[in-house]
Amino acid sequence: MNSSGGAVDASACSNHDLGGPPSFDAWSRYQELTPVRSAMRSRDWDAVAAALSTLGPQELSLAHELVADKTGVEQMLERAVSAAPGDPLARTLLARRYVSIGWRIRTGARAEHVAAERFEQFREWLVRAEQLLVDVCADHPDYAPAWEVRLLTARGLELGQSEARRRYDKLAALAPHHHRAQRTYLQQVVPKWGGSWEAAEAFVAECASGAPEGLPSRALLASLQVERWLELGQTTFLDQAALERLREVAGASVLHPDHVPGPDADSVHAELALLFTFAERHADAAPHFRALGDNPVSPGWDYLDNKTEWYARSRAQALGGPVPPPPGAPSRGRRATAIASLVVLAVMFLGAGTAAIASTVAAVGGEPGSVTAAVVFGAASGLAAFYLVRALRPLTRRRNA
Repeated sequence: MNSSGGAVDASACSNHDLGGPPSFDAWSRYQELTPVRSAMRSRDWDAVAAALSTLGPQELSLAHELVADKTGVEQMLERAVSAAPGDPLARTLLARRYVSIGWRIRTGARAEHVAAERFEQFREWLVRAEQLLVDVCADHPDYAPAWEVRLLTARGLELGQSEARRRYDKLAALAPHHHRAQRTYLQQVVPKWGGSWEAAEAFVAECASGAPEGLPSRALLASLQVERWLELGQTTFLDQAALERLREVAGASVLHPDHVPGPDADSVHAELALLFTFAERHADAAPHFRALGDNPVSPGWDYLDNKTEWYARSRAQALGGPVPPPPGAPSRGRRATAIASLVVLAVMFLGAGTAAIASTVAAVGGEPGSVTAAVVFGAASGLAAFYLVRALRPLTRRRNA
């Protein structure tokens, strides 16, 4: 196999690589993307296109995603399409940018939680993208990047399982073992987008059986297990048999002697590190954290609030060193302060509540001013109770995934 370059080899990480605060900046992890980033900043389309032309398939797919996520880049891309209407690259990137805009409007919430106005705007942007892509695929039917984006529009426009599969099969014929596309299509066949766990399992098995050892496609199971974890809200489904399957796919892919580092493999490392961490199998997570180092990638971790803090904590659990508290939990000093505050608030609550009761009893007995006192002390006890609950919340907060 030829190396596509760019990733951090698990065996090559030094202490320096693992000692600093983590950063999920993909641009800085893959130095070969630096020319693309520089050209993007100057809004020089010719330079962007030239830089993209030097990339291998994995880095090119990632670069397309990063370019499309850049705010305001559509202006440069629209000018490029106007200047060269037949250019498949410019049209495909513009379509991907429209998809990115639409999905940002829609948000990642389930359909039933998306406002009708947002959903309509989302569909409008995806329709614009699909119109561009239809023309690209008509003019250049073997242009794989366009078919990759059409997996996203098929899902967002709800074109159905058959059409989505047709598009995936077309892409797979052009670019076998395209792991990023496989992860995209997997979203189509899980339950939240109208599929089933059985269909997802079958697709994972299909991708693994057709791929040589050492390729990320052998580990698509990790993506499926992340989706199960997200759906179920816990990791009890990761029993011994499931964990052993994850160890097997790790050994057949990113931990295999024939493995070649790259962005797709890094996605596998990220998902396996996450799953083994939350299953409390920190020794199994360790090699994946070593491969990711201080500059990890987002798959899986994007589902967490405070992903940087969770990654730092999880890495420390796997590799040793001081383990910071879970995000949202107070530090030792803050915890002591919180406990002291709770004591004060509890005393205030009890005192104000007792006074309110006494004043109410006096009011019933007709003593002057007792009604006003009862109202004042009742309000004070209610306020104390409110702050007591707020103070307790950080101490009882659990992991949010």
